[in-house]
Amino acid sequence: MHFGSKPMPLNRKFTFSQQKIHHYLECQRRFELKYILQQPWPAIRSQPVIEMERQMLEGQQFHLMAQQYLSSIDPVLIETQINSEKLNNWWQSFISFSNSFLTQQKQIETQLVGDIAGFRFIAILDLLVFQPPDHFLILDWKTNTQKPNRSIIEQQIQTRLYPSLLVTAGSSLLPNTSVSPAQVEMTYWFANHPNEYETFIYSKSKYEEDLIFFEHIVKEISQQTDFPKTEKESRCKFCEYRSLCNRGVQAGESIENDEINWQEKIETIDFDQVGEISF
Repeated sequence: MHFGSKPMPLNRKFTFSQQKIHHYLECQRRFELKYILQQPWPAIRSQPVIEMERQMLEGQQFHLMAQQYLSSIDPVLIETQINSEKLNNWWQSFISFSNSFLTQQKQIETQLVGDIAGFRFIAILDLLVFQPPDHFLILDWKTNTQKPNRSIIEQQIQTRLYPSLLVTAGSSLLPNTSVSPAQVEMTYWFANHPNEYETFIYSKSKYEEDLIFFEHIVKEISQQTDFPKTEKESRCKFCEYRSLCNRGVQAGESIENDEINWQEKIETIDFDQVGEISF
C-alpha cells in the first residue's frame, strides 16, 4: 500500500515487541495490516487454524500453571486444572526443573518496558531471577512440538530483545542499580524436551550489535512508504490476511509453522498501566 511521496509517520505511541518485529521481518504487508491499519481478520477459519488455536490454549494453560507454582500456590490445587496427558507431562517436568527458583528473588510474568530509538519496547518475561550479588537470569518456557537448533534460537528476535531491553531498562529493577550486559543470561526451557534447555550468555558486544539492529528496524519502519507482501508464499498458509493479498482463502492442510508457540502470549497491553517493576 502506498501513502504518497512522503513517509507515513509512525505514531510515537506505537509500542514494539518481539512479535511485532517478527511479523515485520516475515511479511511487511502483514505488519502494516495488523499493527498500522489494524485491519480485522478476514480469512476463513479452517481445521488447521483451529488446531493451532488449541495448541495455543494448551500453552497458555501451562504458562498459567507455571506462574501459579512460582507464586507459591499449592501444587495440589494447580493440578486440578490438568485435563490432558500432555499437560500433565509438561507439569511434572516443569516442577523438577523449576523447584530451585522457588526460594530465589524473582519476578514472574514481568512486563519490562524501555526506550529504543525514541520508541517504547516491551518484553513479557516468564521469569526473571536475581542471583546475588549482581546476576540476572531470564527464563522462558516453550511448548514447541520440536526444539529448534541452537543457532536458530540464538537469532530469534526474543533472544536479542529481552536481554538488551533488560540492560536498557534495568535501572527500574533495583533502586540506584544499573544492569550491564555481562550480568545477564537467558535460558529457554522446552516442555516437550525438558532436559534440552538452551542458555545464552549476554555480552557488551552483543548488546551493542542488538541496539544497532533494533534502531535500524525502527528507522526503517518509521520511514516506510510501502509495505510489500513477502515473496515466500509458504508464510501465507496460516496468515489471517491471505485472502486480502490474493494468496488463497483456505488455510494450509497441515500444521507446519511451530513458530506460533514461540511468539508472545500477550498481544495487547494497557501501557498506561505499566509501571516500574522491583524485586
